[in-house]
Amino acid sequence: MTRNLTDVVEAGVARATGATVARMRATLTFLDSDPITEAHERGPVAAVTAQWDLLREKATSVPGFPEFGSLIEAAHAEPRLRRLFPFTSHWTVAFSSCTGRPYRDEIANSPQSGGGPYIVLRYANTGVHGEAPNAAEAVAPALAHLPHSVGPAVAGCTGRPE
Repeated sequence: MTRNLTDVVEAGVARATGATVARMRATLTFLDSDPITEAHERGPVAAVTAQWDLLREKATSVPGFPEFGSLIEAAHAEPRLRRLFPFTSHWTVAFSSCTGRPYRDEIANSPQSGGGPYIVLRYANTGVHGEAPNAAEAVAPALAHLPHSVGPAVAGCTGRPE
């Protein structure tokens, strides 16, 4: 963070001239970034991998909600889901075919705390495909409803084609 307008201008010029986030951080010490930001510069595969790593780490630190961690691990074990960009909202895990916002949540899974069923949701959470008693079984209907043409995730996002 900076309060110096000159710093902000320098950051803008550096970015506009193609400086990487890592290089900008080295010379503009007020800047901060995360692994996802830097991974995006290396391409969609790196961004997807970094996002999975972040979610898997997050899942291990959620006390009292093991269903979330189980779902992350079960989804990560599936190659078709692992090549999509995972993101979460209100503990629902969605899978996007693009790495930028707005994400295209092609399919989503929602774990219920306390041992309730896992819910498999349609695109944009507009309905339910089904329920499953555990994370491993929730991945199968998600894959069944994921079009074969989806994936691997591409860089950025231009919105859903009509």
